[in-house]
Amino acid sequence: MVGPQPPERSGIAEYSAGLVAMLRDLGLRVDTITSAEVERDGVKGVVDNLLKADAVVYQMGNHPTFHGWMLPLMARVPGVVHLHDLVLHHMVAGVLNEEQRLTGDEYAGVLGKWHTVSEVKSAGLALRCGAPIWNRDDVVHFPLHQVATKFATEVVVHSQYAADRITHEFPWLPVTVVPQLYPVVASHRARERLGTIALMGGGQMNRRFDWVVQALVAIAGDLDQPLTLEIAGEVEPAVLQVLEGLAGIENVKLVNHGHVSDDEFWRVFERADLMIALRQPTMGEASAVVSKAMQAGLPTIVSDQGWYAELPTCVKKIAPTDECPTVLATLLRQLALDPAAFAHWSDACADEAGRPALDPFAAAERYARLLRSHRVLGDFRDHVASAVASLKIDIDSPLSSELQRIDVRTSLRGDRWVKPALAALGDQELDSHARIVGGTVGPYPYNEPLPDTGFQGQATVLEHDAGVVPPSSMLSLRVELTNDGDCQWISPLGHAMRPYGIYLGHFWSPADSTQPQAEQPRTWIEEAVDRSSSGIHTMTVRTPDVPGEYHLEIDLVQESVCWFKSRGFIPARLVVRVEAAQP
Repeated sequence: MVGPQPPERSGIAEYSAGLVAMLRDLGLRVDTITSAEVERDGVKGVVDNLLKADAVVYQMGNHPTFHGWMLPLMARVPGVVHLHDLVLHHMVAGVLNEEQRLTGDEYAGVLGKWHTVSEVKSAGLALRCGAPIWNRDDVVHFPLHQVATKFATEVVVHSQYAADRITHEFPWLPVTVVPQLYPVVASHRARERLGTIALMGGGQMNRRFDWVVQALVAIAGDLDQPLTLEIAGEVEPAVLQVLEGLAGIENVKLVNHGHVSDDEFWRVFERADLMIALRQPTMGEASAVVSKAMQAGLPTIVSDQGWYAELPTCVKKIAPTDECPTVLATLLRQLALDPAAFAHWSDACADEAGRPALDPFAAAERYARLLRSHRVLGDFRDHVASAVASLKIDIDSPLSSELQRIDVRTSLRGDRWVKPALAALGDQELDSHARIVGGTVGPYPYNEPLPDTGFQGQATVLEHDAGVVPPSSMLSLRVELTNDGDCQWISPLGHAMRPYGIYLGHFWSPADSTQPQAEQPRTWIEEAVDRSSSGIHTMTVRTPDVPGEYHLEIDLVQESVCWFKSRGFIPARLVVRVEAAQP
């Protein structure tokens, strides 16, 4: 487990320590690597130890001091990247600045790998003008999580929001959503009326203390009993100025503790009747204090976006718009003046805290299953690496890079595809880029969108047993593709992802949700489906992590163009119920 650990004052250090303890209780041997080990043993010594592990997990966040030192290790020993913050721009800028490379070409070089020329120029201009991107709200459009996820063999995140963003960038990369939960939190207590509001974890401008202040000022005259606002954690100078808006306001008492010890933090937490945790913009993060509040049954109000939007219904959510202060004021007024309504909500939060979804040990068991399966995948990848080495193929060759993308959990290829392919290649005379000497391979036929007539046809799932399935399991399906158009359907050679390539794709969507569907990893069409013909293809999909009723839609996609259904193709659709196994 690579990353910060206590006593480092990092929220990720606290989370990681709790996770390590729970994994050890489940029988896993977990060794921790912090920056202290790197300073003591050097990068080479640490790398040698990492190479002996069955799995390596990098706990990656956005703080340059706590996480920047991990990047050289990740480059040498790729592993599971547990991404706590989707936006790593601040970390990247901090590392470059510490190495005195921020004002040179390196910053533009990093951005240029993932952004357009105009975006790189805009970021460079912002830096020269003294208003760098990482100090602005539009940093969310320059996340730079790719500096870490490009080294990942698998990614763990805390929200579907983050998972969808990563899958969009790396469609072949396995991404698992695991709840952010803690083994030790404050005990639940009955809350019969609203008296104390807590803002915890520090104060940055994007935490929108200004909206909280505006709401409290708006309701102060209507209160029949005073409210106390307690703040635990250091706040920025700009936020201190915002808090001055509460000076002299009757019925609202401000207690700004600033930096507090762990013991005082928990005392503030236990005194609170309500927690408010707003974000605008969100950096794709999960909030430790909100997770702890849910586990303790503490009523909480959050912004309706990112990870926060996915929280249970007992967490009240407010859209992060200009209307937020008004909506928040209305809600706080109701809760303060109607103790019965507040007590009813508090009871609902307490009930949710006792449900399995907020059980930290169940989340740790899911994490342990992921690590055990990752060990199997690691052995498989080692086999592929040895086979590639035996063919004397350059590690940077197209074949080598494509073999590294194979995920045996989301395809039926695995050894069944790699071994015959490598055996066939072994019989050929190859150059260092895995090209057959003297051989020719025709180019992929499509370098532009298909005509509308090329998208016509349908997908049908043949006999299947997909009525009820366990969560996070692999479901194998036989799909018949019928081509009624005038263009052949086939994926690019070598399992390549490329613009205008044609692939099988699928979506999972909850039956009771109107949220946009999340794209899943592609499946390659190995055998061409010619015009006016059909073919049967096998695909394996991973079922959702959360139990419930889902719609599974299977469609074709022309990459960088559109999904076939938007041009008249009829996708296959199934209703699948995901149910956890009964004990």
